[in-house]
Amino acid sequence: MVEVLSRHVVVDSQVCEDGLTFRWTRVCVADVLAQVASGLAWGTIIDKRGGAISKDAIADALRLAREALLVHVEQPLYEAGKRDPSKVAELGRYIVADPGICHGRLTFRGRRVFVADVLGDVIDEYWWQTISEDWLGLPKEAISEAVCLARAALLEHWQELLQPPET
Repeated sequence: MVEVLSRHVVVDSQVCEDGLTFRWTRVCVADVLAQVASGLAWGTIIDKRGGAISKDAIADALRLAREALLVHVEQPLYEAGKRDPSKVAELGRYIVADPGICHGRLTFRGRRVFVADVLGDVIDEYWWQTISEDWLGLPKEAISEAVCLARAALLEHWQELLQPPET
């Protein structure tokens, strides 16, 4: 059974092991997000897939990944930081959630730059060089780590994204 997660992303476990594919294709979302994380240009990603996906589809998958990261990773860390202000969570070499910096939201180590904002620039398909320059020399490896973290959050929490919001 195929379940719709968003305009371009569906769940079809017969196509991909984790179930997330681009609608009407056999292209796994995880594979494409890994290519984005490697810094590969979207046009190249699309060409490698024979044009089966679009820039809109890649942006849609990235939006889902960003949402999963913010809701299922950042929010619990933020709540934990409110309970214990000394609790700093290191999510990688570059990404931290420090209750003493930006209220515990995910930021890049040593900077007051929100991971969510940088992911927004990636979704808007800015060149990584431009993102790096706009955020005062943020290393490209940090951008990659943010995309990888969002990808992992999506792969781990996509089931929760299918749930209707509580009212």
